[in-house]
Amino acid sequence: IGGAGGTGLRLHAQTTAITVINDNGAEIGNAGGVTERAIVSEGNAALSLTNRGTISGSIQAPRGRIDNFGGMLNAGPVLNMGATGLVVNAAGFAPHGRGQIGETQMTGNFRQTSAGVFYLDVAGRTGGITTDTFKISGTAELRGRVQAELIPGTVLPPGTHTSTFLTAASVTRPVAGEPGLTPPSGTLNTTWALLYPNNQEVQLRMTLTTTAPSAPLSANQRSVAGALGRAATANPQGFAPLAASVYGANDAQAYGQQMSSMGGDGGMAGQFAARGASAQFMQGMVARMDQIQRSEAAGFAPSASLAPSPLRLGRRRRR
Repeated sequence: IGGAGGTGLRLHAQTTAITVINDNGAEIGNAGGVTERAIVSEGNAALSLTNRGTISGSIQAPRGRIDNFGGMLNAGPVLNMGATGLVVNAAGFAPHGRGQIGETQMTGNFRQTSAGVFYLDVAGRTGGITTDTFKISGTAELRGRVQAELIPGTVLPPGTHTSTFLTAASVTRPVAGEPGLTPPSGTLNTTWALLYPNNQEVQLRMTLTTTAPSAPLSANQRSVAGALGRAATANPQGFAPLAASVYGANDAQAYGQQMSSMGGDGGMAGQFAARGASAQFMQGMVARMDQIQRSEAAGFAPSASLAPSPLRLGRRRRR
């Protein structure tokens, strides 16, 4: 480990190729963290590095190759392997390290094998999500899996959002289902996917909704959940007191019962009142649900903006 502002490992050779094996869990890095220099290779000689330990920080090896076999490579802001250089990841690779959002710019080519894991930090921001960014001057191939990890304390915004986390001159398309995606510890209302919009980018897509796509909700429960989502969009401030419990739900049976109680006679108002929703939001939701119920009672379909599918909700008793 180099001192802050220094270099973890400095090499120099003009003609004789350099071979380095980082083994037995050894660590190469800098006391200043992942943003400092881990390895600098000077001279005209080629560098071949096999990593079975941990490397954290930037790497300057313009004639280099790194085989990350069984180790962890926390890449710093710069990963310079030269235009024809190569990093092969058959273990763990994290642009800008794990646990913080950042960017790594690589000169060279990157290949992740079926044994590799690409660790990707994710955080919510106003109106979307943000992720680590890995920019590669040459080619990129991702197999194995991408493991998305939420920054602690982050708040994800509702809706569908994408973030481009990898760019390269050429990106190899997925092969036989690889790379797979390991999402963050999920909820019923959050879904994740990898996207390849073109031959130069890989994106992460996150969708946060109220309709719990993977939960076995009844048609009626799902319709209520949909109406709840539209109300949340129409009045985000009023929905705020409920956001954590709705978006964070992970018990399918309990969530379905919650949707049923919202659709029953008086159940919705009581449920929302118990959860501390604002009077404005409660009134807005009651008005919306009442309109759906009255439309059914009158024998005509409610507006599509209120109910995308048939509803069978408990009707209010008439005095």
